[in-house]
Amino acid sequence: MIAYTTFLLFFIGIFSGFKLGVKVDRILSFVTFTSLFLIFGSFCESWLTGDEQTMSFMWNSSPGGDIKIDIISNPYNYGVIFPFFMITLLNVAHNQIFRYEERRSAFNSLAILNLAALMMIITSNNFVQLLSMVFVVDILALFIIKDVNSYKRYFLLNMTADMMLFMTFAVINSLVDSLDIRQILEYKKNGYHTDFIAICGLTAVFMKLGFFAFHIGVASLKQIRLHRLQHILFVSAPVTAIVLLLKFHALWSDSAYYSGYIDVMCIATMALSFYGCVVLDNFKSKVIYWQLMFWALFVELLKFNGFVWSELFTSLLLDMYLLVCALYWLYYYFNRRLLISQMMRLVAKDALRQDCAFVLTLSSVVLMANTLAIMYNNTNRYYIWSFAVLFVFSLALMLNQVIFAPSRRKDLKMNVLPLHFMYLVELFGLSAVLWYCFHSNEISVFGVSLAFIVFCCIHPLQKLSVLYRNSRLQNLDFFGALYRTLVKSLRLCGKILWLLVDRLLMEKVIIGIIKLLGKGNIRLFRTLHQSRLGGGFFVLILLLILIWISYQQGGQING
Repeated sequence: MIAYTTFLLFFIGIFSGFKLGVKVDRILSFVTFTSLFLIFGSFCESWLTGDEQTMSFMWNSSPGGDIKIDIISNPYNYGVIFPFFMITLLNVAHNQIFRYEERRSAFNSLAILNLAALMMIITSNNFVQLLSMVFVVDILALFIIKDVNSYKRYFLLNMTADMMLFMTFAVINSLVDSLDIRQILEYKKNGYHTDFIAICGLTAVFMKLGFFAFHIGVASLKQIRLHRLQHILFVSAPVTAIVLLLKFHALWSDSAYYSGYIDVMCIATMALSFYGCVVLDNFKSKVIYWQLMFWALFVELLKFNGFVWSELFTSLLLDMYLLVCALYWLYYYFNRRLLISQMMRLVAKDALRQDCAFVLTLSSVVLMANTLAIMYNNTNRYYIWSFAVLFVFSLALMLNQVIFAPSRRKDLKMNVLPLHFMYLVELFGLSAVLWYCFHSNEISVFGVSLAFIVFCCIHPLQKLSVLYRNSRLQNLDFFGALYRTLVKSLRLCGKILWLLVDRLLMEKVIIGIIKLLGKGNIRLFRTLHQSRLGGGFFVLILLLILIWISYQQGGQING
């Protein structure tokens, strides 16, 4: 039952967040991983048995609709939750095996609480529950990022997206007078503001995914640790965006701009991501742009599938996660240099680990190509081939410049040609075995794998490394400059409004007039109090006014 699993995750996440000593922290981290693994096994067992239950209780009742907490267990929700549960479990396992964190339990706690919030988002049927958990995921992401300077843009874009979602939900609620998400079909029948609802909701989704023009928030995260970045890219704000598309596709698709808006943003994001993957020298930036390219394809494939989740999307997501893990190991075993131009291949004790990391990279590429070959059809073929060409070329170019480049250390000598030949034979055989094992009917899987290896081995591609030495390209930040200009403009507008409204209008005019009236009244009453003649005259005037008012209201004066 998903509700039971969610409550267990909240309990374990809070328990794992206690601050303890170093030795106790290691034990607690291991206990947390073991507990999470057992819960995952129970979760899979419930999924396989076809568990269908609904846990619902009233949180609050209001004229605008009842606020309910709904956690619905059915095979579809299990299928959507599974890949993110699996990724969270692998993140905790990596944290247990490798010493990524000073306090492993703290990171585990944030990851588990984030997973529990995602489960409540996926199973929600109430606007308040959905939006509240989206806020929780964003707040947990800030704790995971940890670096204040890194998340300024990320925080601004996500909070703006959350406010746009709040405004969208408020418009829907004002018409259907219900907080039940299933009532969007009633809103759809009336057809009010459908274009506004679709554009506003999709823009919020694109902000959270980090698509074209909104990528500056995610791109700024290149300063944080890679395993934290990996968590943000796979199980944080982008996941909430995907769930929003799954839940509100039926309403947003009524807009005439819906399909075109998605296509334009996905194509622009692919082009931008390819530029970043090829030109930028920073390894973390490349990982970010590869992930953005992947999300652009993922959204398009979901659109062609009617925004209905299937096991193929689960497989594709896990394949991409495996690839990012392999890239992380490449970074870890290639002397941990963030700049590709400074990475070098070693022939010492880490050589075997480097080879294993590269083999894992190729394996994940083959697995992803196999999944895309299964999903391939006449409607999505252009997007899949575009992604395959851009992704394979950019990834192979990076590996060509890292793995097959001669060592930059004088004390390590390497014969490049035998290494090329060894990898060519070894990896060609591996791709053939993987292709045969998965019984793909598409020869394109083998072709993509072969092209990937060939691009890795082509020596002339080494000349493209000149892009890394171009300081203008590396420091080019058009959208960052646009962001800074926008922020400065907003600050300037705020300062002008403060001067005109707050300073000039409120303080100088309105408050000044009130002060003058107050001083005048005080002077008048002081004069009346000190002068008997003036006081009597004032009382006489008040008496005449009262008599006149009484007469106007129909009163009688008896003399």
